[in-house]
Parts: sequence; C-alpha cells; structure tokens
Amino acid sequence: MSEEKVITVDDVMTEQESLKRLLESNNKRTFYARITGIAAVIICAVFVVAGCILIPKAASVLTEAETTIVKAEESLGNIDKLSTELINTSANMNKVLEDNAQGLSDALTEINKIDIETLNKAISDLHDTVEPMAKFFNAFKR
Repeated sequence: MSEEKVITVDDVMTEQESLKRLLESNNKRTFYARITGIAAVIICAVFVVAGCILIPKAASVLTEAETTIVKAEESLGNIDKLSTELINTSANMNKVLEDNAQGLSDALTEINKIDIETLNKAISDLHDTVEPMAKFFNAFKR
C-alpha cells in the first residue's frame, strides 16, 4: 500500500516558482562566473604585459650590473698592483736612504770639523790682499 502523492494546482505553482527561483539563481551564478572569468583573463593579460615590459628591463639592468661588477673587479686588481708597486717603491726608498745614510753622516761630520773662525780669518786676509790689487788695476781701466 503505497501512498500516492496527489499533486494539486497549488503544488504545481510552487514547483513553477521553485523552478523560476532556481533559474534566477542559476542566471546570477552564470553572470558572476562570467565576471570572474573576465577578471581572470584581465589579470593574466596584465601579468603578461608586465612580464613583457619588465623582463627586458630586468635583463638590461642585470647586464649593466655585470659590467659594473667587472669594472669594479678590474679596479680592485689595479689597486692591488698599485699598492704592491707602492710597497716596492717604499722599500727601494728605504734602501736608498740606508745606503746613503753613512755617506751623509760622514759628510756632516767633515763639515762640522771645519774651523769656522780660521776660515773667516783666511777670507779676511784674502780680502785685505786682493783689495789693493783691485784698486791698482782699476786705475788702468779708465
């Protein structure tokens, strides 16, 4: 004994309203799904365009960075050579000073041995001797 359900006119209207609501809901979902799809396509397009613009710029920046790094390495190499040459020059200067230090010291010792008073007296005596001769020869000049 199964019960049969009797469908009335009111039930049919309710089913039609339910179907109508279901159709409206489905239409809304479809609309929002389309909006979501369009937004996803727009976002993908933005990423593609940004990639097309930024990747070449990034590549050029990396190339310039690499060039700058190479130049910096060359400069560091030159600085290393310069510092080595400066150290060698300093060592050579020290050697020259050491080699000539004794000679300079000996020369200063000899200069200090000179008797200044006797030298001044000899110069004065020479002046006294030469002055009359200079006067004598100046007389013939006129």
